Amino acid sequence: MNKNNAQQLLLDARKNLEFARIEMKRAQDDVVSYLVCHAIRKASAQLLNGFLMLNGEPDSRAPMNELLEKCRFYDKNFVAIDLSSIDCRGLNLEESDCHCTDLKKVGQCLNVATKIEQLVAYNSMAY
Repeated sequence: MNKNNAQQLLLDARKNLEFARIEMKRAQDDVVSYLVCHAIRKASAQLLNGFLMLNGEPDSRAPMNELLEKCRFYDKNFVAIDLSSIDCRGLNLEESDCHCTDLKKVGQCLNVATKIEQLVAYNSMAY
């Protein structure tokens, strides 16, 4: 496991979430939901994968729901993360072009990603 790779993955995730947050603040007609959705999906997977890498797991391209299950092994607080609002939770990021166009739905996914971000940040402070 390379700690620098994990840290870079977490940094990239934060950049993706920041993009999504900025985009969601735009006028509703100006928001490109496809881009926001993909940024959130990618960031969520990066956060979970980065957390796992910091805990000695190899880099993984597993779906978010599988990554989350592994994270729960290292920290039971991940049980509080509910991916049920994320329709693509069981899909591999690289193999699926699943995305939501409903901005309310995209906002729910952003809320879940933010919770993941907060939990990973709390846990990775020791690193």
